[in-house]
Amino acid sequence: MDGLRAVSILLVISVHMRDRVWGWLEGRLGVTIFFVISGYLITTLSLREERLRGSLHLRSFFVRRAFRLLPLYYVVLLAYCALILGLGWSPEKRGALVGSLPYYLLYFQEWPLFMGIHGKFQNIPFTQTWSLGVEEKFYFVWAFLGFVAWRKAGALRLWGTVGLSAALILFSAAVERRLSLFLYPHSHILIGCVLALLLDDPTWFGRLAWLRHRFPGWLILAAFLALQLTMPSLASPGERYFQSVYAVIVALFLAVILLGEGPIQRLLRRPSLVSIGKLSYGMYLVQLMAIRGAECLVPPGSGFFLVSAMALLLACLLSIASAHLLAVVIERRGIGIGRRFSNALLKGTTPAHSSQAVGRSRHEGYGNSSRGAPVTSESRQTSSSG
Repeated sequence: MDGLRAVSILLVISVHMRDRVWGWLEGRLGVTIFFVISGYLITTLSLREERLRGSLHLRSFFVRRAFRLLPLYYVVLLAYCALILGLGWSPEKRGALVGSLPYYLLYFQEWPLFMGIHGKFQNIPFTQTWSLGVEEKFYFVWAFLGFVAWRKAGALRLWGTVGLSAALILFSAAVERRLSLFLYPHSHILIGCVLALLLDDPTWFGRLAWLRHRFPGWLILAAFLALQLTMPSLASPGERYFQSVYAVIVALFLAVILLGEGPIQRLLRRPSLVSIGKLSYGMYLVQLMAIRGAECLVPPGSGFFLVSAMALLLACLLSIASAHLLAVVIERRGIGIGRRFSNALLKGTTPAHSSQAVGRSRHEGYGNSSRGAPVTSESRQTSSSG
């Protein structure tokens, strides 16, 4: 999953380059990949806690989420304020930042973009964080819906999630565009949740075993690449249906990665990609500043592919370096503090049938399967979005 996260963040950086040389990559779809991964991971980890303890501990859940995301988010927001409001960097964006700041501080960062308060994407600083606002609101609702209201309703939880995702897709296509912007992205996260629920169920885990074989893996990869590279030509009133198909293909590709073993998995397991994937949240936050810095050194608009490639490479390197520094100084410390608070909250709780649950997962080979998403310290830390 870290390797796939790396692909996602590199795609997102490509679409934000100001010379549109990289438009053919359709990097905006990298956010869809993030949504599917996030839905899968947050649901998988919650299901494991539910199996171990009998229910998801909501306060612990929200503490982990807050300390995972908020410290780094507010540090980068402070850096934007210092650069634009203090040092006069990008003075044309000063008014948009001042107007958007209340939304950013309250973690409603999708509102300035979706409501068109300050114009288009490129006019609003720090607006790439709109997806974080969408995800956090989803997590809040999903924790109560999926793990309180549907806690002991396995079939209802699965088919309710499928139905809710389909309803959001259909409803978003029928309502006014501004309202649909608030609703539609949640359908992609729900598709990731559906995958987690399927792989956690022994019957469905068996039915999806065919994805372990190489031929289905290559076929799904081909479908993924075909949609990735042809989506621009599909821009039409039905584009969102194609985006939904793309999200389903991403979920199937994620299942291939988790269940199988072969050249695709070995490629995504390369240390360079894994390292980038682990830094993807920080890279997502700082990417626009990194791109601006890269384009100061390599001005966009030359029309030469090699110049654009150099600017993109420099933007990626600056993003990686900045994210690594922030991970060491801020992000990992925040995660550690959140884990300590979470453990303190869980200390007074008693695992429900933990020995039977662990024994069952080891025996049946699903959910906690070695071919699935292993429960590691890293997976516990990185249920983000980055």
